Amino acid sequence: MTTSRDFLRNAYVKRILLVVFTLLIAFALVRCGLLASSAAPNIRGVEPNVAYTIQATLSEDSLYPDPTVPSFAITQYTPLYYIIVIDLSRALGLVPGVDVVAIYQVGRGLSLVFAVAMALSTFALLRTFGTGLLLAAFILTLALILPIPWNILLRPDALATCLGLSTVYLYSWHLWRASRGLDARRDRLTLFATGVCGFLAALTKQNFALFLGIVLVFAGFRRRYVELIWLAAGAALALFLTSAIWRNYYSLIPGDGNFFFANVIGGIDNGTDFQRAVVTIYSIYFTWFLPLFVLPLAALALMLRTQPDRRAFFGDPILPFLCWAFVITTGVNLISGLKVGSAIHYMTESMIIGSLFVVRSLMISRPLQAFVQRPRVAALSCLIAIIYALALSVNDMLLYSKHYHVDASHAYPAELINFMEAELAQSPEAYFLAWEPRILNNVFFKHALFPQYEISLINYALHNEPYAALPQLLQEGRFRYVVMPESVSPPRSVFGESFGELRLIATVSGNNIYEITPP
Repeated sequence: MTTSRDFLRNAYVKRILLVVFTLLIAFALVRCGLLASSAAPNIRGVEPNVAYTIQATLSEDSLYPDPTVPSFAITQYTPLYYIIVIDLSRALGLVPGVDVVAIYQVGRGLSLVFAVAMALSTFALLRTFGTGLLLAAFILTLALILPIPWNILLRPDALATCLGLSTVYLYSWHLWRASRGLDARRDRLTLFATGVCGFLAALTKQNFALFLGIVLVFAGFRRRYVELIWLAAGAALALFLTSAIWRNYYSLIPGDGNFFFANVIGGIDNGTDFQRAVVTIYSIYFTWFLPLFVLPLAALALMLRTQPDRRAFFGDPILPFLCWAFVITTGVNLISGLKVGSAIHYMTESMIIGSLFVVRSLMISRPLQAFVQRPRVAALSCLIAIIYALALSVNDMLLYSKHYHVDASHAYPAELINFMEAELAQSPEAYFLAWEPRILNNVFFKHALFPQYEISLINYALHNEPYAALPQLLQEGRFRYVVMPESVSPPRSVFGESFGELRLIATVSGNNIYEITPP
């Protein structure tokens, strides 16, 4: 009788599947490369907010400024990604207000490197655990496709995902090695590295402290106190070294003049909105990515169905931990998805961990093995996997193809930029407020007021705390311009302060430029 093992070992079938997966991987890398090199100023995720922080810091401003004084800027995330992009941009000699496109491309290029590193580490882990080449190649393909476009943006998402998943992968490797009684000294180093990665993940995005927490709680529940010591030692050393090396960028010690916590806590305090979460995350996750939610749950149900499978599940060194990591990341991120500003990338890590859980279950569960060893099931599974990966690829290609070949002449409204340049040259101390086009906040970053406007607006709505320095800016005439799309009515006040009179002075490139008369 022909089995799936025979089917997948057929040289012709194996060659076809490897070619298909290679093409899908190449297709994903080409799309990512086109997006990373694009001059488009905001593919997703309000990239101009991150670009502004990088530009301001390159011009010797603080990475974490006082958000209550002009320009009322907020740095949303913990510092690691910012520091890497800032240092590389400085090494390349980029000028903040001149090399705007280059700064975007450097940050996106770094994100692409981190995304590829994450996908390759996923593949390497699976192969280490004995996963077949074809199945590991398919998961590698998913690891590249699932995060697009978030894995190439000028944002910390790709680095955070790489470090967060590395924390899970390293601890899984430790569990696998420990179960085989391999070199204990290297095992301690693995635990130490796990703690380092866990801390660095939190240093990239504050909510990624979850991954170190997942590992620590699992080790504590198992009463592996030596593991806890090495994990804590790695995290503590990373904390000490990064705080010392980058002390010019930030400090974790509260005090006068230190606005680190005012930024990273205020920057994520966006409030919640269930209806918006349904549109931005839940409706997408439970349609396009439903298989990556259902399959891990189905595998878990099958693993716990009979006594032999339960013994296999709890006897495996890796499965209980991957199950724990999947459940926690899925639950926490579905809840945190209620936060205003959430998007489908919140679920990336749980989907990849869930895929690893399914793969490991296939290797351990005899009923699952018996099911997939049916030749028709094996052939149908391969076909569905290919169609699914191709559908995801085509979907994100259609969504983001408009950004593939954008050059600076199309991305930046030259007439509007020239007009604002002439105006600001006459008023070098003047500020403007531009909700759209956001790229003005990058081209004229030293004159931008409320450069992360939507965050400031949400914080004001939540806490109703006035900006004490704003009335003086208006009275002195330093807050001088408001730039809005022609189709949008201009506001009459901002954060509780009246503009006085707004005088339309020009309409350029579909945008109205208003001059503020001091109240």
